[in-house]
Amino acid sequence: MPALVLFNRKWRIGSDDFVLPAAWSASIRCLVLIVAVTVYITEHSFHECPGGRILAIFMIGLAVLLSITILLEFFIAILSAQGSILNPGPRKFLPFVLYISEDLPLFVLGALLHRFGGGWLLFGPSIKHEEELRERSGSHTARHLRGVAKANWKKRCQWLCCCAGKDDNLEAAYTEAAEILSQLFGTLDVVPSDVAAGFVLMQLEQQRRICRGESLAHHRFSLPSELLQRTSPLVDVIDPVVYYFKYSAAIYGWPFFMETNLCCGSCQLFPICRCFTCTGGTENDNCCQCNTAAVVKSLGVDEDDVIFLSFHNKIFEIPFMVVIDRERKTIVVAIRGSLSLKDALTDVTAEAERLDITGRTDIYAHRGMVNTAKFVHNKIKELQLLEEAKRIEPDFEVVITGHSLGAGTAILTSMMLKEEWPEIKCYVYSSPFGLLNDEGVHFTKDFVISVVVGLDIIPRLSILTLNDLKDQIVEVMQHSPTPKYRILLGGCWYSLCGLPKLVPNANVKSPLLGSPIKLIQEQQQQQHRRDASNVEDGSLDAHRTNNPEEIDGSDLSARSIITPSPSEMRMNIELYPGGSILWIRDADEDRPK
Repeated sequence: MPALVLFNRKWRIGSDDFVLPAAWSASIRCLVLIVAVTVYITEHSFHECPGGRILAIFMIGLAVLLSITILLEFFIAILSAQGSILNPGPRKFLPFVLYISEDLPLFVLGALLHRFGGGWLLFGPSIKHEEELRERSGSHTARHLRGVAKANWKKRCQWLCCCAGKDDNLEAAYTEAAEILSQLFGTLDVVPSDVAAGFVLMQLEQQRRICRGESLAHHRFSLPSELLQRTSPLVDVIDPVVYYFKYSAAIYGWPFFMETNLCCGSCQLFPICRCFTCTGGTENDNCCQCNTAAVVKSLGVDEDDVIFLSFHNKIFEIPFMVVIDRERKTIVVAIRGSLSLKDALTDVTAEAERLDITGRTDIYAHRGMVNTAKFVHNKIKELQLLEEAKRIEPDFEVVITGHSLGAGTAILTSMMLKEEWPEIKCYVYSSPFGLLNDEGVHFTKDFVISVVVGLDIIPRLSILTLNDLKDQIVEVMQHSPTPKYRILLGGCWYSLCGLPKLVPNANVKSPLLGSPIKLIQEQQQQQHRRDASNVEDGSLDAHRTNNPEEIDGSDLSARSIITPSPSEMRMNIELYPGGSILWIRDADEDRPK
């Protein structure tokens, strides 16, 4: 960090990424040199052979070239090891050494790969046009730079999801994902190895806080105090929470069944699979109906009680099922979580969008899950699935469940169905943190139970927490004087042997770079709050957005403030997990289990 610049291009590697590769290459060449010199000294017979003089000249030339290359590569390794992640000054001459080294063909190969569409792995865009734009001022330039970053992220999403197939919503999902990713990471000039080193440093910093007895919780991302009160006795919710989890797991189909039955799963499914047949009420299963067989086997229900079972999967369209549970006298709607690249794009489409509920215009939710919930709700209404189940068992109540993406979708679907089915209950597992604004949490707290197990990352994941994590990683990198290769080697050691129980205090220094990244972001967030009332018919000003402390930004140039788009302002609406939260964790050693 920053990215290495060669041939007037930015590469997705840093100037401190050559320590281990150069040292390893030099070591291999040393072995080859030793073998060549040994053969030349000990084998004299080849001098007397025809053409032996030419071979001797070749051996001498090989030894000379290897010696020069080894010296250059050791020099590259030593030079690359200088400085720290955010202090590239001691490495400023590295590009010149690379130009004269034998590693140059690797970069030429990267340029050729880029010409044919494969250089996105390492090859970056030209920096000349970007530098010219940065020298200018005005909001037009800022908007243009923002558009360039968004276009780059869109290309990366398209490459990553090249196997996702064709989908009507695919282009819109790419655009929205690029919008979010460009705003999260567009201001940082980082390479993948910087991110890896930042995570190692962040883990060590958290271990230091634990050793000092400090809390790792972040006050900005706590739920509103009125939502932290216990709303029902714990004994009343534990039993259904445990029971309905099997539905949220069974909807994953045969992959989950095989994972939980490694030894004899295939033997259990084979007798009930139906090859090349159509089962009523089942959509988009494979030719042998393996998913349907896995669902029936996992739940232990009669196949006639499966009202509807769909494994149709596209952007904003998720598999789900409707099943009659005669043991608990309920009609269960189970929605699957993320299991494909299409689902990942749905997860990333995380900006806030107004949820259409009769009589409510103040509820905002995760956009991707809003669209997915609309699909499930429309499918249920179109096929009259709940009405059909009610005709069979009119006294049964409706329960909705799901895990991960399915959990967020289940909560929003239950909100859409609440008016027509007032007795509805919702039990979800690992619901994403950034799902509903506080008005939506108030709306769902009486009929939704959201289960969080231990330190599961998904219930703590949102745009705001990701942005905060990014800021914390940048901060620990700024305060670390350690070279990157030592950080990464330490991370490999810790992954094998575990973190040390006692971590010494970090050698805290002043930030090595004076780049006002965080100040610019905070000023942009303040501008977002000022302009929020002009978006969505003035309704956004009633919602809580980021509230950083006021800072004096008079020393920043006027062009640091970028006029936010409506999408950016929606991204700054604080979203929380829905319903009442049940947190299950290991008991402390000094407390009863």
